Amino acid sequence: MSIKLNKILNKSSVRHGIGFLSAVILLVCVFGLTVFLNNKNIKAADTSWYSGLWKTGLRNVNQRMDPAEPDPHWSYTGVENSGYNDSVKATCQDPNSYTWGWSSISYSGRQAMVIYDVSDKYQHGGLPPVGGSNGSSATSGVGVSYINEIGPTRFNPITNNNDWVWQFQHTDRASGSRWIGPNAYSGSPNFNDTYRSARGQHLTSSKCKDPTLDNGTDDSNMRAANIFKFKLTNDFNIFNDKNTDIKTVRLNLKIDSDNWFRVKINGNIITNVSSPNGFAGTGWINPDYSSNSLANIALDAGMFLRTGSNKLEVEVLSTYSNVGFVIDEITLDRTLPTPPPPVQTSPCRPILVNVRPRSYSRVSPITDGNGYYHPGYDGSIIPVQLLVDGSVFGVYSRDATVNLTQYYTDGNQHSISFRETSRHQTGYHDYQVPDYNSPHMVSVAEWGTVDVYNKKGVKTGTRSVITGYHLEQRGWNTKYGGTLDDYGGPNSWSGSPSQIGPCFNYKLSSSINSFSEKVEPGANISVYASVNSSINVPSIPHTKSKSTKWQISQIVIPPNSSLPSYKPGGDNSLDPCSYFSNGYSCGPARVDGSTVFSSWGSSSTSLSYNFPVPDVTAGTKYCFAFSLYPSQSDPLHYSFNSWGGDLWNHALFNPSNNCVVVVKKPKTQVLSGDLIVGRQIGSTANLTSNVNTSTSIKSGNVYGSWVEYGIFATNRINGAASDSAYVNPASASVCARLSSSNNGNTACNYYNISSSPLGQYFTNRSIPSVANSFPIVAATPTTPATPML
Repeated sequence: MSIKLNKILNKSSVRHGIGFLSAVILLVCVFGLTVFLNNKNIKAADTSWYSGLWKTGLRNVNQRMDPAEPDPHWSYTGVENSGYNDSVKATCQDPNSYTWGWSSISYSGRQAMVIYDVSDKYQHGGLPPVGGSNGSSATSGVGVSYINEIGPTRFNPITNNNDWVWQFQHTDRASGSRWIGPNAYSGSPNFNDTYRSARGQHLTSSKCKDPTLDNGTDDSNMRAANIFKFKLTNDFNIFNDKNTDIKTVRLNLKIDSDNWFRVKINGNIITNVSSPNGFAGTGWINPDYSSNSLANIALDAGMFLRTGSNKLEVEVLSTYSNVGFVIDEITLDRTLPTPPPPVQTSPCRPILVNVRPRSYSRVSPITDGNGYYHPGYDGSIIPVQLLVDGSVFGVYSRDATVNLTQYYTDGNQHSISFRETSRHQTGYHDYQVPDYNSPHMVSVAEWGTVDVYNKKGVKTGTRSVITGYHLEQRGWNTKYGGTLDDYGGPNSWSGSPSQIGPCFNYKLSSSINSFSEKVEPGANISVYASVNSSINVPSIPHTKSKSTKWQISQIVIPPNSSLPSYKPGGDNSLDPCSYFSNGYSCGPARVDGSTVFSSWGSSSTSLSYNFPVPDVTAGTKYCFAFSLYPSQSDPLHYSFNSWGGDLWNHALFNPSNNCVVVVKKPKTQVLSGDLIVGRQIGSTANLTSNVNTSTSIKSGNVYGSWVEYGIFATNRINGAASDSAYVNPASASVCARLSSSNNGNTACNYYNISSSPLGQYFTNRSIPSVANSFPIVAATPTTPATPML
């Protein structure tokens, strides 16, 4: 059922706010269509901040309505002509009552009616109808059938035709949504068959009762109607919630319609539709009524919504045939405001640098002695470069405060400086040139000598004297050559502050390994922890940590005392021993005060402690816990060497997994004989028996149970030594010399090898029965039940 949109939305529909679209034919075959707006797939949020939105065909939230019932939440409010097929008069269903086998139903013009689907035919009496379409012939059954509109596929097994038009049926037949339309019926009122079809509005008669006119009783003819108007009967409400930015609210629909639909909020058409099945600017969307899945539609409604009551309308545009729609989900979602980062006492949240370009004194324009015009300098600001570590970050022509948080939150320190992009004019100066028409003449002295005499008239020598002068040319005189502009700069200077950072953004969490053992003095317990690092303040780069203190704490519990309580861990202002100890003796087993964790945390190997179990009273318990400080970059301090953050992070502590108990392992010796287990005694069958003993290590020596001679076991031998091997632990190396086995390995460290264990020695010889060697006969004395002492 395609729609020729140029006919439906022709130029006469401009007066209805639809606008003119050129000839376009849409054949929509999209299954499970999802409409995306602004490249975002909208998902519904919680419903605590609004109320009053209803699916179609529901009596209440969990109860599906019966066919032909008026929907209590949706109203049919009117019709409108978009100019399609003016020769056909509009119609609303005949208002007369119809007798339907089990009930009498009449149509009220203002009601949106629940439409029958295929399941209702089977639920309301008799055998499934058979026969031709439109009731032309009935071959069997309790009545003739008209073509039914709603089925799970196109093929209708009742009529053997592809005449099921609407294929969506809700799988939940008790509480699922249903199709609604202007009325429940179609076809001529002369059909009195039990199984009348359910097409919804059908434009085949000559008159239409517009329910907006005189309560639907006006019988006057009107132009053919192909826009059918519905509304949510009662307004829905958006509560006054500080977390709701009304402009970001979107309406989400899981919907199908025959054919096109559009939505109005408070009388305004939502036109911002971006979809292959929609036309931008008109609001019309075709979700494909022939699909057995619904379309997911998200509409930007915020610009028309308001806090409090809001009106919702759905308009269905159809050719003169079936009319209806179904809403299976209807919700609102909102964009929650982004919380601001924590209040800071450091220059890292945010990292701000003030840029202050310089301006200089104005230099007036002049015309120089040669007639050249010098425009001077207007004193405007010289653009300045902001340099971070000597590299240009940006160029600024006016005062600005630059936010560097996103770029230089990296745990490092950076220098800030500024450099002007050009010189500035400071004034003028004249310059001279040689005047080749004016030689530069100078007077030059001429020298000679005269005799020098003393007082007695005796000549004593000569001396030089000027005898005259003459003129010589020494270059050329100068004359005015012109005027030059004077410049200063470009200037450079350090920023204020001259350095930023180091700035951090991280949050540390920790964990400790599981160990729960019964240990003897001299054993070693490996304790190790792991640290994970995550982003602390959203939208800011994740960095390494500041210098961090971490501690593995040791708690000592005396014998016959209960273990410390379970601790969930996490951030806490208490120091480790205050948090974990429960009043027991507590102290640091290992402390490091200057660890820097990378943004991906730390491996466990560097956060470890090897605990040698001391020789203490049996029953003494040792527990271990892990903590670090500070746990995060915010809110305090930005210095690399400052703790800051105010909180410790403690790893989860479980006494069942993080404590050991010191025990004594018993040792046995079998002297002057063998140890035999599992042998047949008398007539009893052989047993599968083990020899299991423990060993202990002290000062590098192995101590264990031993048998002076041989060991015979029908199953495994674990720990025990034959041939008195452990008499001298310092020299014990061969422990299975006399252990009966098919293995052949006699080393002391070979026990518990699953692939080839020691032992497993069977014999059919039985141990003699001592009782049988001393049978009771009449002459044998017996012990009385109550002996006399």
